[in-house]
Amino acid sequence: TSAGFSIVTYTGTGSNATVGHGLGKTPNIVLCKKRSAAGSWSFNGNVAGLVYGNKKLLLQTDGALATDYNEVTAASSTTFSVGNSGATNGSSATQVAYCFVEAVGFSKFGSYEGNGSADGPFINTGFKPAFLIIKNVDSSTNGNWRMYDNKRDPDNYVFTRLFPHATSAESTATSDAFDFYSNGFKVRGTGANINTNNNTYLYMVFAESP
Repeated sequence: TSAGFSIVTYTGTGSNATVGHGLGKTPNIVLCKKRSAAGSWSFNGNVAGLVYGNKKLLLQTDGALATDYNEVTAASSTTFSVGNSGATNGSSATQVAYCFVEAVGFSKFGSYEGNGSADGPFINTGFKPAFLIIKNVDSSTNGNWRMYDNKRDPDNYVFTRLFPHATSAESTATSDAFDFYSNGFKVRGTGANINTNNNTYLYMVFAESP
């Protein structure tokens, strides 16, 4: 609970059910995957336009927010609820869920609005980032999932990217650059996948020294 992260395994029922997550607070992100057969990575939550039981993302695609009513349908301080979708609750299917809630000084989850400028938004996290995940939730054309960290780029700019939705090799681009500061991160690139004007971007960020 101190890290705001839990891993849950469960067996699907094929009908509405609840699953305990052990965090003691309502999770901001619940990422589910069927283990016993092929199935989508169902990315659910309550930040950046995600709405339990309504709006979700898929980790394996670059699609924008999508409407879905029967995957992860709700969450509380003790459980999350699943509908009858095969992605999150297939009958007799084995499932895993990765559950995240913000932990002060360790993690922060939310969104920022792009401005299309190299003087991009600054996001105050209260700690120096080590690991950053970004996703444009408004666009599938410019909706690549992107991962950055302070080991591949120990100094600013931070611009070495990996793409969890794709098999691509890592690459670099100043148009997709960030600065990591002692108290947050700043968008420095004008690339559409991180800073399109008036587009909303999901972020998940974890601390260098929690």
